Amino acid sequence: MALAGIADGVAAVSIDASAWRGPVLVGVALVGAAPMTCVAYAVWVAARSDQSSVAAGEMTDWLLARRRILRTLLAGLGALVALSTLALGAAVRMETELVKEGALASSEATPFEYVLIFGGAGSLLVAGVYVPASLGLRRQARVLAGRLFDLPGADEPAVLLERFEQRVKFEQLLGVEAGPFADLQAGIVVLAPLLASAATVWLPR
Repeated sequence: MALAGIADGVAAVSIDASAWRGPVLVGVALVGAAPMTCVAYAVWVAARSDQSSVAAGEMTDWLLARRRILRTLLAGLGALVALSTLALGAAVRMETELVKEGALASSEATPFEYVLIFGGAGSLLVAGVYVPASLGLRRQARVLAGRLFDLPGADEPAVLLERFEQRVKFEQLLGVEAGPFADLQAGIVVLAPLLASAATVWLPR
């Protein structure tokens, strides 16, 4: 991701042909996002498979590790696409200055609306990578919690309450109920490209 971000910045300031800035930035973003997307897809595929034969301890460790990986991917991918959006916005601003100086025809300049489109598409990409894998891990965590703490098998109220409390604690450990703060944090990362594009378009220029 760091290399892709550096390439974004270099592309925004060093490419003289304005017509190539947009495609280069999009290409760099896609190249940087490809490995992260593949890893997230692998997590989603594994989360959809039947894991009932896997030992509970091994499955717990697997879920915790995959959730950490997914959070790292979310942060990296969101930052990469947001940085690409900002770099594209910088390139479009440079074109606007060239138009003002008469060095570039207005018909050849990239409209600022393209930055919004790029940011919106980037947000959809981040959400499309994160949401399916995250939901898959949550489903597996619920299945594992149900297997370990079987509520239908508890007839006594005290036993039922104890198992329910243990099940809730276990699900919290696995991130099934991440809480509003974690959801808000993930939402900000997902929307980062769109926010970056909006800032580029509407901030004074």
